[in-house]
Amino acid sequence: MKKIYVGVIVLVSLLIGGLLVQPAFATRFMSSDNGVVQIRKDEVVDSAAFLAGSTVLVDGTVKGDVYCAGQAVTITGVVEGDVLCAAQTITITGSVSGNVRVAAQQITIGSTVNGSVSAAAAKVSIGESAKIDKDLTVGASEVLLNGTVARDVHVGASIFTLQGTIGRDVTAAYESASFGDSAKVGGVYGYRSGSEQKPRSGVVAGEVRFTLDKEIAQQSVVTAGTLLMGWIVFLLSLLVLGLVVVMLLPKFVHEAAGISWRNTAFAGLIGLGVLVLGPVVLFTLLVTGIGAWAAFTFGLLWLVLLLLALPFSAYFIGLQVLREKAKNAVLVMALGLAILAVASFIPLINGLVILVSLLVGVGMQVMMLRHQFDKKPYTIVNK
Repeated sequence: MKKIYVGVIVLVSLLIGGLLVQPAFATRFMSSDNGVVQIRKDEVVDSAAFLAGSTVLVDGTVKGDVYCAGQAVTITGVVEGDVLCAAQTITITGSVSGNVRVAAQQITIGSTVNGSVSAAAAKVSIGESAKIDKDLTVGASEVLLNGTVARDVHVGASIFTLQGTIGRDVTAAYESASFGDSAKVGGVYGYRSGSEQKPRSGVVAGEVRFTLDKEIAQQSVVTAGTLLMGWIVFLLSLLVLGLVVVMLLPKFVHEAAGISWRNTAFAGLIGLGVLVLGPVVLFTLLVTGIGAWAAFTFGLLWLVLLLLALPFSAYFIGLQVLREKAKNAVLVMALGLAILAVASFIPLINGLVILVSLLVGVGMQVMMLRHQFDKKPYTIVNK
């Protein structure tokens, strides 16, 4: 009964984000005191793997999904599932039988991916030996595609270079583009830009569709480049904020996560109430003449609850992933924030994940504050 009740919110925020894979006994969590986490070449992991460290190396075989967070992630082995990672640099030269969803400053893929690839970075390179059996969706300042994509490609970039083969259609928005001698597109090539930069004759088998609209083109470039970098900066800021919060208030954050596990659905409802009713109460304080200071104080408290919501939800997510292996509060927070970061780049469900995490995070804080008052530390006992 407890799991069913909790599942209303938890399954949306965690499982939609890709964590509904295996129960605790069917996963492998790995971390290291020296910052280097490695699955050795001769090692076989018969489950999903959760890897966190400054350097993450997957040289062996993982018979499940790989979730990782670190400064540098390198996968040279075999992954018989999906890859969901966030890091500064990500390099994949081993085979992946599922989908790849990654976010980093620089991403390099140079091997076979049997599923689709979704990537967000400052620079994305698809190597000459890379083969993506399904679709490629990428947003970056610079995209270099030398390999083969069997189906469709969706790209938004400032600079797009195509030297490989695309099996079907291309939908692109860029500032500038270039096409190598080996560039091939099997279907329709549709692109938006501030100037006409169509592929040369013989590159595209189907129709070439060009939209000349400087405003749309600029918006596309901003979306793919500036806004992407802005989002990455926001995620890094969120990481810093989360780590500061958990270092200053580790007990408060940990107890809040424990309370929300017993009452997760209720926490989400509380968060929804705070989110909706907050502006109403603030407006009422201003128009009824109660006082600008009261409105300012309430508004400030409301903003603080919203600002800290995602770090609290991230800690909760990290705690559920690590379970009994959760020994370090900072590591728990870092892992949870990395998972939220990866989920935020997954099309269709990213907005839902962020919204649910926001609601649950606000509810966690309110429930914990109420719990603190229930302790009545201010009560004076007369003897």
